[in-house]
Amino acid sequence: MTSEPDDDDGPPGVWGGLQTEEGRALFEMTVDLQLGDLVRRDRVAASELWSAMANIDWHGPDGEFVGYTFREAAAIVAGLRGDADAYLDWYCSNPDAVVSARIAEPMAEVGWTWSEIEQVPEKRPHSRYPGSRRRGR
Repeated sequence: MTSEPDDDDGPPGVWGGLQTEEGRALFEMTVDLQLGDLVRRDRVAASELWSAMANIDWHGPDGEFVGYTFREAAAIVAGLRGDADAYLDWYCSNPDAVVSARIAEPMAEVGWTWSEIEQVPEKRPHSRYPGSRRRGR
């Protein structure tokens, strides 16, 4: 059984941490610089970016930490593509928590690494967890 980690259990994640507005601004600026042109011209890359932001923790070169909800990730992709009102086009446009090499490698070049957010079934019921129920079953 997994329990909620203490503050001293390593890097922050789904349970909180020291995510700051400055860290988010730096990450988003880095995404634009490293991936913006690709995301603007390639819908598949835009979808890959959503996937790489949804349910993923990103760690910066100077200890920054950022993570995004599905909606926040979709809004960032839409903003990069110049149509912030179209965030629903990117919401769940790919499986969440999958970081492709096209996204990971340019970010790693400037010191940003990623890790999956630890999910705890008791805190986030979902059909992939034992004990959750879907209609019709």
